[in-house]
Amino acid sequence: MPVREGENFVYDPTADRPIKHTPMGVPNAKLTWVYTTVKMSNGDRTWFAMSRAEVDAVRSRSRAANDGPWVTDYEAMAMKTCLKR
Repeated sequence: MPVREGENFVYDPTADRPIKHTPMGVPNAKLTWVYTTVKMSNGDRTWFAMSRAEVDAVRSRSRAANDGPWVTDYEAMAMKTCLKR
């Protein structure tokens, strides 16, 4: 999920439910975080979040950092990067 400037977002990886996010519905606000939750086949959940700076560090190592989907679909690539982590 994308998190945008002005939204309430708390990430505490040590908590039982580490992500608290209240979307505000402002689609043009700057992306600040992305996160994912995955439900395992045994019913357990895992949570992971990445700041925009962490996503941009991954992007900078990509051969396609300045063209292709990193330019045309940044938000989708950011969410994909978080999910793959």
